Amino acid sequence: MLCYQLDIKKKNELWSLIGPHPVRFSLIEFEHLTGLNCKYIENLDNPALEVTDELARFWELMGVDIDAGPNTLQIIAACKRCQEWSRVDRMRLGYLAIYLGYIEEKKNSSATRANPVRLVMDLEEFETYPWGRLAFKWLIDSLKRKNFTKTYTIDGFVQVLQVWVYFALPDFTAAFGKPIRNKPSPPLLAYKGHKGRKFVKEGITTQTRVVNYVAKEIGEMFLQWDNDVGDVAVENLLMFMFSAKANWNWTQECWPVKGIKTWTNLVYMKQEPPQFPVNEERRARKKAHTEAYTEFLPSEDHIEPPLESFVARNKLTGGEIEQMFKEMTKVMTVGFSECVKEMKLIWDRMESVEKKVGMNQKGTDSNELQLTLSDPNTTAREPGVSTKPSSKIRVLRNTRQNTKIP
Repeated sequence: MLCYQLDIKKKNELWSLIGPHPVRFSLIEFEHLTGLNCKYIENLDNPALEVTDELARFWELMGVDIDAGPNTLQIIAACKRCQEWSRVDRMRLGYLAIYLGYIEEKKNSSATRANPVRLVMDLEEFETYPWGRLAFKWLIDSLKRKNFTKTYTIDGFVQVLQVWVYFALPDFTAAFGKPIRNKPSPPLLAYKGHKGRKFVKEGITTQTRVVNYVAKEIGEMFLQWDNDVGDVAVENLLMFMFSAKANWNWTQECWPVKGIKTWTNLVYMKQEPPQFPVNEERRARKKAHTEAYTEFLPSEDHIEPPLESFVARNKLTGGEIEQMFKEMTKVMTVGFSECVKEMKLIWDRMESVEKKVGMNQKGTDSNELQLTLSDPNTTAREPGVSTKPSSKIRVLRNTRQNTKIP
């Protein structure tokens, strides 16, 4: 039904075309299906209500910010701890649960509007408020905003839309809606619905018996809304259907198509690589630069080896090249000899230092340097000399200070 909508200007009505038959969904149909209070009232969305101490207390009791409305998760959490609350507070919580679940149904984590739900502080006023009109407006606004070629997620009292389909298409309802006997009132409770997959599109488009609208007095068929937009075509259509010509045989020729907007499923559409504009002037300039550069490059037949090209440019003979290598070898040999002499001299100096200091390196696993006494006849455990590592370091340090290194 939502995918067969007629293009109208009215904000608070929805017209669908079932085969050649027009079907209306307005506040009149919503009131008939739900039985809710749908009378007109000014400032429907923003009722004036002062923030009192009692309101602040109850909002704090629910754990809700005073400037915002509660969300579904907060209502669920409050229901788990409301056993000790007063009867009035529990009734307020129950009304808020109904409001969030049906009138202004959103995501569980999305907060509702603060002004309407504050009416719960006065239970009598809350019960007599036209919640049906507010629920319908919230639902129809969500329908008008959605693009049904991409999503079917709708906010508000969406169950009424399904019941509206059952009400408008009696033959379809007999196969899909499972109507309850004796037709309970309101019609919202008169259908069980059906689970499982069904070919709904074929079932809807083949309907020949359609309930176009809920009939009332002609003066009540045109509803009053704030900031609504008039649509002469819709008004003429309603007058024609309401008149004595109600048994008009509708055909497809009654609905000339002004234009068709095709839709492509972006999920299954083949993704083509992006095409970027080509700068022809830049490409021609780059090509000319490349050709000019390649003119100066030698061909493969004239490429010379690196050594031969060096010899040819400097005009060297074979004897001169050989003499250059000999001189370079001689210089390298002299340099290595001087390095060896310096290393030997350093090694000799290290040995002389070790002898005068009295140190030698034993082949232990840890390769620790041990202290050797200058008098070989003195035992290692001479009185007054400790064999602990800290004492060894102290004696070694003193010995180094008294020894002159050549």
